Amino acid sequence: MKEEVRRPVDNQVVKPGFLLFFSQLIVAAGGWIYWVVISKFATTADIGDATTIYSLTLLFGTLMQLGLEYPLLKRSSKNRELFGTTLVIEIALAAIFIPIILYLAGTYNYGSIQEIGFAVGIFLISAVSFVARFALLGISNVRIILIFDVLGMCLKFGSGFLLVLQGYGSLGILISFFLQASLAVVGTVFFARNAFGLRIGNLVLVKEILKDGLANLPSKFSNLLVVSLSVILLASYGISSGDVGIFYMVIMMTLIAGSFASSLSFMSLPASSVLNRDLSTRSMKISIIFTTPIIVALVMAPKDILALLGNDYIKASDLLTILALAILPSLILSNATAKFNNYNESRKILAIGLVRVVAFMVLFIILVPSYGMIGAAFSILISLSSSAALSLIWFGRPSMALLAISTLGITAGITLGLIARFLGFEHPMFVVVFSVLGVFGIFLGLRFTSTQEIMTVLRGAKKV
Repeated sequence: MKEEVRRPVDNQVVKPGFLLFFSQLIVAAGGWIYWVVISKFATTADIGDATTIYSLTLLFGTLMQLGLEYPLLKRSSKNRELFGTTLVIEIALAAIFIPIILYLAGTYNYGSIQEIGFAVGIFLISAVSFVARFALLGISNVRIILIFDVLGMCLKFGSGFLLVLQGYGSLGILISFFLQASLAVVGTVFFARNAFGLRIGNLVLVKEILKDGLANLPSKFSNLLVVSLSVILLASYGISSGDVGIFYMVIMMTLIAGSFASSLSFMSLPASSVLNRDLSTRSMKISIIFTTPIIVALVMAPKDILALLGNDYIKASDLLTILALAILPSLILSNATAKFNNYNESRKILAIGLVRVVAFMVLFIILVPSYGMIGAAFSILISLSSSAALSLIWFGRPSMALLAISTLGITAGITLGLIARFLGFEHPMFVVVFSVLGVFGIFLGLRFTSTQEIMTVLRGAKKV
């Protein structure tokens, strides 16, 4: 890639992408500590109950978003009426969905009245903060997101710890989530209003926003299946609350591991809009360089990583291995979605989203009754892979080369890790180090990247 192309990518995508990743990483680390501490005082049943009702609200919250983050990311820098208009759309949709949530939660006994009340509060607040968050990301104002993510994480941890310690169980967990969401909405809306005002566009703008958003809805909904719907459906199949809580934690772990790739793909959208140039291929390459070693580490040392959460989670090592392999197709999909949005190829976005939704639902229904959580994990992996395969066909020849090299890197990393174990290096740290060296050995040996390129990206990260 030419230097004049790399420079704007590194300035407009990598820097804010790293900042968004750091935000997610800090929050994830805080969330990790949160669950590690909470799991010592709350039972896995409490965690399962809280995550079930929370997942229900997250399910409808994501449906209500209609994929509107993509028009916000693409157009906020050029249209200041987008924030106010999208905010009105979200509030109107929230008024429609709240009665449905109340009905389902009450009918299927997803929680007490107090738990349902706080879950609905999280739902409403999150609808507003969603618009403000992505409007700010659309103008690359990631620092504000970072600040309120960190503050919200601290508030969630402190309140959750105290409430669970006082014996509030699943209710205490939900209250801590509510307080975190409340702080986020106050901060992000304040800065978004200062940046955009509250001007509302005409019906033409409303139609354009909805058109862009609805094209992304199947893809957006397919992402939701990985967390919310899978958790809800597992509970409906008779999986115990404790195992549902474990499944949720493992999914969150793999989502964190892949968050750098999703951050870069998100930030490639506003940068591509400003520069009038698609940056998704470069974003995918950088994502592969820094995410593939994480995938290999998760595959080679799943028990040791899960042991950090507690002994109850070690039994989910096979689950973590399967879901770790799903990070690569997820990485491909996030960048393909960014590319298709850049070129307004709504049919392709619809197709890859629908393929993933249908594949997941069919496989889930077939596999979960016989294989439980492992069946659910394979449903996620196969549905992601099928959708990623379709997107690669449309993405073009460069993406095929990226996939081939990343697959070789993963294979080499796992092979070298197994060789290290065969030679007597049993400590997981040694195995992981050997595995990561295998990945970078392939990348450097095939000239997929260079030490200079890696250092250039890292230096860019230090400047954020």
